[in-house]
Amino acid sequence: MKSQSDLVRSVFQTAEWHLKAAYNIRIRRETVQAFLKYESFTRILDIGCGDGSLSLPLLTAERYLTLLDFSETMLSLVRSRIPNELADHVELLNQNVLSATLRPHSYDLILCVGVIAHVESPNALLEKIISWLKPGGSLILQNTEADHVLTSVARFLERIRSVLRPKIYDRNQLRSSELLGALTRKNFDLQAAFSYGLPLLGMRRIASQETLYRVVRLAYGAYPDARLPSCGNECLYFLKARP
Repeated sequence: MKSQSDLVRSVFQTAEWHLKAAYNIRIRRETVQAFLKYESFTRILDIGCGDGSLSLPLLTAERYLTLLDFSETMLSLVRSRIPNELADHVELLNQNVLSATLRPHSYDLILCVGVIAHVESPNALLEKIISWLKPGGSLILQNTEADHVLTSVARFLERIRSVLRPKIYDRNQLRSSELLGALTRKNFDLQAAFSYGLPLLGMRRIASQETLYRVVRLAYGAYPDARLPSCGNECLYFLKARP
């Protein structure tokens, strides 16, 4: 029997999911950039980096980026997008985050977006992040709120769809209050948050990526001028570790 890591890898080895979610990746990228607008950082770790859409825009001649993903397909996409003049500032790691061994306390910014729902142990993931982040460092973390009505509707629709196309694996369902509480107990302070909802599956099949993006922005706005924060189940958090 395959492990969850093997099943997740089989899904993310294809770029198809990425193309279908381009509008969502754009929202996440813009939110990350808004969170970090006035922040200073030099060494960045992007966990589950995908094609690098979130972290490559942060790369400069003064910054260094480590991209960690166990999908060779995604890392190939990243490699093709790295500016030649900054290639020596980028490290690509084709590893499972839970078994990766990186230098302790060596990053002052860690991105962990679209990851926690898919790992075998969310607690182990948080411990890895804590061990790699410098004191006073920044963390951007994404979670889909388990108790939100939009999550319940999405799960219901997925159960209907699974009758014809069984799910490959079950994603972790986490309450954001418990997740943030655990990080608070580990000496993290919440700096900012942005919540939004995704269009339902039917709309995602017929609408363009630009239309989907505009629908989400119309309903929820953009950080820091967000609208209806309690109505969104896709949550992005910006936290800092205490020095």
